[in-house]
Amino acid sequence: MKKRGILIFDIGTSGVKACLFDMAGAVTSSCIAEYPTNYGSGGEVEQNPDDWVASVIKASSQIMKEQEDVFVECIGFSGQMMGLVCIDRDGRAIRPSLIHSDQRSKEEDKIVTRKMDPIDLYRITGHYPSPASPLQKLMWLKRNEPQNYAMTEKVINAKDYVALKLTGTVVTDHSDASFTNMYDIHQRTWSKELCSIGEIDEDKLPDIVDSATVIGTVCADMAKNLGVSSGTPVVIGAGDGPCSSVGCGASAIGKTYNYIGSSSWIVSILKEPAVDPQGRVENGIHPAGNVYHSGGTTQTAGSAIQKMVDILYGGDFQAFENDALKSSLGANSLQFLPYLNGERVPFWDDDIRGTITGISLHTTKADLARAVMEGVALNLKLIMDIMRQHSPVQNVSIFGGVTRSDGFCQILTDCFGLPVVRLANTENITSLGAMVIAGVGIGAYDDYLVAEKMVTVERAFTPNEVLTSFYEEKAKCLEDAYNAIKCYYEQRIF
Repeated sequence: MKKRGILIFDIGTSGVKACLFDMAGAVTSSCIAEYPTNYGSGGEVEQNPDDWVASVIKASSQIMKEQEDVFVECIGFSGQMMGLVCIDRDGRAIRPSLIHSDQRSKEEDKIVTRKMDPIDLYRITGHYPSPASPLQKLMWLKRNEPQNYAMTEKVINAKDYVALKLTGTVVTDHSDASFTNMYDIHQRTWSKELCSIGEIDEDKLPDIVDSATVIGTVCADMAKNLGVSSGTPVVIGAGDGPCSSVGCGASAIGKTYNYIGSSSWIVSILKEPAVDPQGRVENGIHPAGNVYHSGGTTQTAGSAIQKMVDILYGGDFQAFENDALKSSLGANSLQFLPYLNGERVPFWDDDIRGTITGISLHTTKADLARAVMEGVALNLKLIMDIMRQHSPVQNVSIFGGVTRSDGFCQILTDCFGLPVVRLANTENITSLGAMVIAGVGIGAYDDYLVAEKMVTVERAFTPNEVLTSFYEEKAKCLEDAYNAIKCYYEQRIF
């Protein structure tokens, strides 16, 4: 008799990660298939949606060849968010996708903010207006590629496109819809007001379903390509951030976690959206449907560290970490502002860039290394302080590539002044969340809380009160440094 499993595709920024899970939440096989990203000089960042599909087929066929004794109960998805995939009436991609990091829509963002106060938009959508948002991207398409706009039957996201190719069904889920700047998070539907402001045809937006919805079954041709049975149920799943919430066990009100990869976000699960006076807390729909996924995202966390590792240590992270821990507390008075690609939270500033202050004749390479670690951790502390205004945070779960560093984790813990636990198997947490969502969709699990039994704590970190007090003052210095230099980047002419 064959074993039972759930097959998950995480449509990421650099490639598809396919994971086959057993019903207890363990990964029995995984495979990554990469695809290219195309960059332009005007902030363009694009991918070919059909590359996602080809990579899904490649990864799935490889796994299923190795796991012939497994019966796939269903297929589920996680995916990159805030993209724009334009499909025609036959479900074909009209042009390459504008992915989440595409920043070409700055003029459209100005149009939106001229028509509506950003805070008023934030109160409707849960998100501050941004050139990265699908609303602004769709406005750009209409203004710059009117023929493609006219041909567009629906606009969807990455996971939705792959699901369409498997099933023939065109939908998105509430978690992805709630990150578009076109969705009313209170009414949980598309916002007619925002569509009107953007002069967007609402009928180009897809139907919205719950994350655990079975949207159809795998068609015969695609089943053969994937190596699964024809008629296998397909669950639409959720965006990668909300999937991470489920996968790390954050589905109940009051849970807080910090993902630290190339970017980083701190999320609390709330009963109602957190309305921040400055629009710094982004609110989305949690896959569970009855709670909100509320948090703040910094643009460059792990990517800022990796850039400095590459520059200073030729890519040797261990040497970087060893040196950083040799430097004194406070990095010999250096301050690193980790804003290598603008910033979202805590400052909402597209112009700001990375900066190091305080370099002297006594500065060492070790000081620079520690300043980078502290700068990233202090910026996350500023976000955590904002979240604590909206949720009584008691402890924090952390995961992501940067958290493999014990040194960084302790610095972060001291900055937060909160107990921190590092989760095990962090590379699969997003996929685990998608797996639990899919399992709920087919009735294998009662609810999302089952994920709490599937994740394990690898190590706990305790804050040092003296160091927490020190970092409290240094975080204020980081804010002061930002306020002092921001006008320079606004006015730069190079």
